[in-house]
Amino acid sequence: SPSSLDALLNPTTTLEHWDSSLLSTEKVEKLIEGRKVATSLQTYNFLRLEYKLTNITLLKNNFADVVRNFDSTVSFSSEEIDKLSNVNLHTLQYKKLLPFINPDAIKGATKLHFIVASLERRDPLVNVDMAIAAILNKNVDYQKRLGVFLSYIDSISFDLIATCLL
Repeated sequence: SPSSLDALLNPTTTLEHWDSSLLSTEKVEKLIEGRKVATSLQTYNFLRLEYKLTNITLLKNNFADVVRNFDSTVSFSSEEIDKLSNVNLHTLQYKKLLPFINPDAIKGATKLHFIVASLERRDPLVNVDMAIAAILNKNVDYQKRLGVFLSYIDSISFDLIATCLL
């Protein structure tokens, strides 16, 4: 509408939520790139539900503001991990995301570059469950899986060692 357009042209206006039937994913991506979408947790979750993976675009374009709003309810899915692997964040930014990575999502992800790199460094934010999930993920290069396994072998129970070797 004309009033909506006027609001969007105002440099201080950001959208918090809207009727998802009104805007296509491509238009929402443009609004995110133009910094017209609020960086609140509510908006992040709205994008996640209504516009698949646009929440990762919001995160990439407004990293500090978005992560500042994260709480214990935030957990990345396998698809989101895959997209995160392709957005070329800085190593320190990826490190800030590690607490929001669910080991179950690691098992289904196909691109785990930043997680495997953190595992190889034995980053203190990475837990053993994440290491095991990466070891069991057949999408991770065999040599990298073996390296992670050997790095964490002292933290893995005997039963899980047997599972990892199967």
